[in-house]
Amino acid sequence: MTYAELLHKLEADCPQLKFKQENNFWWNSAKTTIYYGECPAKITLKNELKFKNKLLHEVAHARLNHQDYRSDAELLKIEAEAWYLSKELCAKYQVKFSEHEQNDSLQTYINWASSRVICPKCSKTGLQNRSTSFYCLNCSTAWNVSRSRFKRTYRKT
Repeated sequence: MTYAELLHKLEADCPQLKFKQENNFWWNSAKTTIYYGECPAKITLKNELKFKNKLLHEVAHARLNHQDYRSDAELLKIEAEAWYLSKELCAKYQVKFSEHEQNDSLQTYINWASSRVICPKCSKTGLQNRSTSFYCLNCSTAWNVSRSRFKRTYRKT
């Protein structure tokens, strides 16, 4: 099954969801919309498995009714849950599950969360006290970070 065929099958199987092409893959619970990166006609054979896994991962978020998160730790938890279900969805839709894609994706979130927690003044690990606020117990510095998950540090692969 091609990426385009998988997308068409998911649209038929999940009529309660909307699917829209955008730059990134992500689930918008408020709009019940899965945004997927890249036009299906432009997918190369090299990227097809990666994009199928990402698409099914976003469907997993929808099926798990993932909404918003309050902390970086909660975001990591829901990402892991979605990858767990996406493995089952891969089997259902006869798509090879990519452990590399799962591990790479989870590692980018870990890198993102790890970079946010470092105190800008003393470089010690701080505590998250709100979704975008941290506090350092070592030097009492408080700092804010971006809410965007798309501004995370990506691993080079």
